Amino acid sequence: MNENRRILIVDDQDDLRKQLSRLLTQFDSKSETSSLIQKMRRITGSKEAAATKDPIKYEIAAVSQGKKAYEMVKDSFSRSEPYALMFLDMRMPPGWNGLETAQRIRSIDKEIQIVVMTAYADYEQHEIAERVGDPEKLLYLKKPFHPEEIRQLALSLTENWNINRREKERLILTNRLLRENTFLTHGNYANISDVYKCVLDAFLSFLDAESGIIGRRENDNITVCAAATTRDERLVKKIGSTHNSEPITDEQDGSAYLPLQADNFDGFIYIACKSITFPYDQLNPFLEILAETAREVLQIAFLINQSNDRKVVAAIGDAIHRVVTALQASRDRINAEVNTESTQTELFRDVLDYTDNALTLSEGIENYCRGHIKSDTRMPHSVSQLIDEAIEAERKAIRKSGAHVESTVAPRVSIKCDGNRMVRCLQELLANAVAARRPDSSHHIVRITAEYADDNESRLRLTIADTGKGLDAETMEQVFDPFFTRADRNGLGATIAKQVVENHGGEISCTANADSGATVEILLPVE
Repeated sequence: MNENRRILIVDDQDDLRKQLSRLLTQFDSKSETSSLIQKMRRITGSKEAAATKDPIKYEIAAVSQGKKAYEMVKDSFSRSEPYALMFLDMRMPPGWNGLETAQRIRSIDKEIQIVVMTAYADYEQHEIAERVGDPEKLLYLKKPFHPEEIRQLALSLTENWNINRREKERLILTNRLLRENTFLTHGNYANISDVYKCVLDAFLSFLDAESGIIGRRENDNITVCAAATTRDERLVKKIGSTHNSEPITDEQDGSAYLPLQADNFDGFIYIACKSITFPYDQLNPFLEILAETAREVLQIAFLINQSNDRKVVAAIGDAIHRVVTALQASRDRINAEVNTESTQTELFRDVLDYTDNALTLSEGIENYCRGHIKSDTRMPHSVSQLIDEAIEAERKAIRKSGAHVESTVAPRVSIKCDGNRMVRCLQELLANAVAARRPDSSHHIVRITAEYADDNESRLRLTIADTGKGLDAETMEQVFDPFFTRADRNGLGATIAKQVVENHGGEISCTANADSGATVEILLPVE
């Protein structure tokens, strides 16, 4: 806010008007007022005053009659350029006296500071205060007066006007901030798009703006998440591809670029033109608080959205579980009805194969869905026993492939884990390793090793290596992606294994080349 130092002098004596004007425009650096100015600067914390040691410059206007003063105050108030202070004579024949002038001016502008000057006791001070109102903005000065009195009154009263204005403006902005914060934090959001729209609406409302967007940056591209109107999406062209991590405001066109980061959201809010009259220097602290609220709301929304995704995935898992149960029942019935002497034997076996494939895929999807829900059922388990259970679960596939599985586990190696999920992890990796046999190979070996990764026995290193077909570079990049497969399996084995490992706070990696097998390494915390 620019400091208001506008003063109106109202007195019917021309020489007195000139004398007052000279006193306020000719500044004596040795005067008592000079030291008072420095004290006032420290007390009020005025940035404009503190930035310079130059004397304060007043804008002086002077008139001889009260009615003219009233018209000038009315005009200045309508232009939002009010006077901060008025020196007002009490007797000004033939027009309004000082009391009537003060009353009329107070009806327009209740903030103006008034100093009533008189050499006569026409009215008691309490009577003047009662009739004019706002006594804290009214002083009574007897003529004749000392020049230093005028300077000190001008300084302290205009400074008081500015302090009051700053406090009122701060209160206005604080109330607007509270309104928008409440709007954001109490919003009823159906989805993440609603959150984007409400965040944008909060900034538009705070700045009295009509056009704006909220967007996110992905590499060098900008995606518009919400816009005030469909036309506003074109505002992206004004922003350009340059990434700005600091706010950028332009007082001339009223625009504002405000960065907004939350979790993996690297975004911004762009306001095309504010209508609020406050300058950005005054608005920026409030915009920072509003942006912090927006970040918190977005973070909560992202978490809820992720939670909802997990619930959806869990619901899919429940549905798939019912499919698995039905397929298992169908397979068992087919097995019971197959007659080796029947003419339908081949058809039954084809159906059985299809059922087995569907069952394998369904079980994979079910486990993948279950993997989105972290298990808290963790107990100490012997790693050797976990590996044995995984090998036994894949015994049929191992025999069918002709693979030779070797297991080497260091003595007394154990881990605290969800036993069923960890067996499933090992089972999936073992199945992949067994299926990697070369068609022309007569000897396929899968080696499983387990040992503590450090002397403190705080981490377990588990590896599954095979001598099979290996993996090319392109396959290596996608080996843990859902539904990616190079063989006849469902493409979820490595993905499920990765889920289990990461849910236990571990790491999983794969190394291989195109012709010498592959090795999967797992590092897991023991506790």
